[in-house]
Amino acid sequence: MEDATEISDEQKWMTQFENDIKTPEETGDRYEVSLPWNENASNLQSNFALAKGRLVSTLKRLRKDKKLLEQYDKIIKQQIALEIIEEVKDPTKKAEHVHYIPHQPVVKKDSGKIRIVYDASAKCKATDQSLNDCLEKGPTLLKDLTGILIRTRLKEHLITGDIEKAFLQISIREKDRDALRFLWPAEPANEESKIKTYRFKRVPFGIISSPAHLGIVVQHHLNKNTHMIEEDILKNIYVDNIIVGTDELEELEKIYHQLKEVFYKAKMNIREFISSDKEIINKIPEEDKGNNERTKLLGIEWIPTQDIYRIKLKKWEEDTITTKRTILAHYASTFDPLGLLSPVLLPYKILLHKIWEEKADWDQPISKKLEEEWIRITKKQEGEPIEIPRKISKNKINKEGNSLQIFADASKEAMGIAAYLRCKTGEETVTKLLFAKSLIVPKSVPSKHKTIPKLELQALKIATKIAKYLEKEIDLELEEIQLWTDAIDVIEWLKSDKRLETFIENRAKIIRNYNVKHIKGEENPADIATRGTSMNEIKNTNWLEGPSWLKKDKEEWPETKTYYDTKEHERKIKPTEITLMTIIEEKVEEIDTTRSSSWIKIKRVLALALRWKKKSIKNKNKEIRPIEAKELERSEKALIKNIQKAYPPNEEERKNLNIYEDNEEILRCKGRLGAEKAHEKANQPIFLPKKARITAMIIKQTHIDMKHSGTNIVLAKLRERYWVPQARRTIRTTIFNKKNELYCITCSKKNIKAYQLPNPPDLPIYRIEEKLEKTI
Repeated sequence: MEDATEISDEQKWMTQFENDIKTPEETGDRYEVSLPWNENASNLQSNFALAKGRLVSTLKRLRKDKKLLEQYDKIIKQQIALEIIEEVKDPTKKAEHVHYIPHQPVVKKDSGKIRIVYDASAKCKATDQSLNDCLEKGPTLLKDLTGILIRTRLKEHLITGDIEKAFLQISIREKDRDALRFLWPAEPANEESKIKTYRFKRVPFGIISSPAHLGIVVQHHLNKNTHMIEEDILKNIYVDNIIVGTDELEELEKIYHQLKEVFYKAKMNIREFISSDKEIINKIPEEDKGNNERTKLLGIEWIPTQDIYRIKLKKWEEDTITTKRTILAHYASTFDPLGLLSPVLLPYKILLHKIWEEKADWDQPISKKLEEEWIRITKKQEGEPIEIPRKISKNKINKEGNSLQIFADASKEAMGIAAYLRCKTGEETVTKLLFAKSLIVPKSVPSKHKTIPKLELQALKIATKIAKYLEKEIDLELEEIQLWTDAIDVIEWLKSDKRLETFIENRAKIIRNYNVKHIKGEENPADIATRGTSMNEIKNTNWLEGPSWLKKDKEEWPETKTYYDTKEHERKIKPTEITLMTIIEEKVEEIDTTRSSSWIKIKRVLALALRWKKKSIKNKNKEIRPIEAKELERSEKALIKNIQKAYPPNEEERKNLNIYEDNEEILRCKGRLGAEKAHEKANQPIFLPKKARITAMIIKQTHIDMKHSGTNIVLAKLRERYWVPQARRTIRTTIFNKKNELYCITCSKKNIKAYQLPNPPDLPIYRIEEKLEKTI
């Protein structure tokens, strides 16, 4: 769930950026941005002494290795030639912000190449403000890395590239450049050489706002065009890595040229092109080619010549001291965002939990018992890397007949979920593991909720989250999403129309949105993710492809009489409940909305009233229990329908907003995003009359939920679900106008003006009379 404060800051920063950005058309060169200063900016120190001291240390280290020193100096000279940096001719000249950034080398062990790292977090004292402390971080515009990797498996052909020196392709506004100064000698090999001052003209790596600057510039540039390639890039770009897939081989060369052309307009160069197809690589110029033998694709080893992903476990060195730090570092060295090695990594997770319970220091050796268990696990996990085809199928995936089959299971120690894509490729049916997860049962869970059936229920709830996530991320039309469990108790809970224990009911309500079938325990692939296995053993299981019958036609699947069907459950709802709702909703006006200023409270009052009416009609005893979500939803719909009838839209509003009545008799405004499958709440918002008191209450509640944000943020959040005519004015009047009884007192106190100064006194007599001459 997103934090409202983060949303507010992000929107504020985005607005500031949009106002500050200058396009290549405006600058005549490239995109230009300004540094996003925050309230600490006035406290920024120059850092000159620290930068000079660090330079002395860096030079001392580099002078021990002549080649490294030459490489370092060469990089700086190249940056001068490319106008990335410039010399400051008069360092004493005053500027609004003057700051010197220390820098140091980082050498790659495998290649010996050097990279200059700028430390914008450096400060002389702990109480000082570093440059990064004085800048806003900006919004995180990164696309979901796991989602991008999932989409790479759905296309027959793949081409990748990256933006050359991405950050350095964006200019910094003239007025901010003096905050990006650094020191370097004219002749670094000479200890007596004069130290010169340079400053960045472009966005340097190491500044806290640099990733946001790059993300927003790329997004701004791509949004200027609406071609298919721009849409693909926006969806599949991660920092400076661009990944585009296609099902047509002849499209690859076209994509290469389009990528070059699109980013050329932003004065950016795409290079390091890699593809799974030799034919396209042979057509790409040498200067644009990457390493097509072996590379990393967003952290996963990819061998393009074989078009496979390879995932391996790092070997544990026997002479390594077994401490909490070294064990955690070893576990974290395996990057597996898709969860394909979840069963293999589970024993590590379980042991790490045991180590944490010991509460040992980070660098203190663990107990002998746990050390022996650790050695046993690492030896068992030694084995050949797992290699999986990059693409789900050798052939193009059909547009129809595809589904997600998600299996869930639980043990006393862990919960496991395995999601398989079942797709049609021509006449063949293919099933492959798409995403998986193993989770340790937290120690904090009360023992009464640690029974196997309840853990199975929790695992199934997690499976619904994964189902939603995958449905959003994959570029395929899905015929169905089917959940599977080997817990008969769980399915019986789902089928029950009685009030269940709160823990069970809360989870069952979520799971009931999906069809759930029973599977035998020995056939459930998620079982492996709850008990763990080794690198060698996992290859002999059904983990990577699921049960063998999953590839067959559905008529050949094992029969099961234990299942939950959403449609059957809906038909079980008694008609009297619907009739009752109609009877009661006609009398909603009896609720006096002026007796409360809270939208939440008025919904709860009506929910209780509806419940009481329902119990009275059924002649049942009064039952005291918490208000359920469905009861609140019912009361909200009743209140909204009531105000829509009291303040119906006029003809002009009906026409301009495309107002229509949905199947629940609620008036909605029809948007234009239907083709993109936008969320119904955003695409078809509920019409709220601006004069209704309920509308004002909803606005105020949104304002409170958004941490008392301003009009723009409240409006953006409100429009995710509702449409209010003249919304901006209505929000301002509701929240900030003291004449409105629902105005926000908290904001009124924060925005209070200072006391008015009293009228000035009369001028003293000596200010208005002529000065008398002195007499002796």
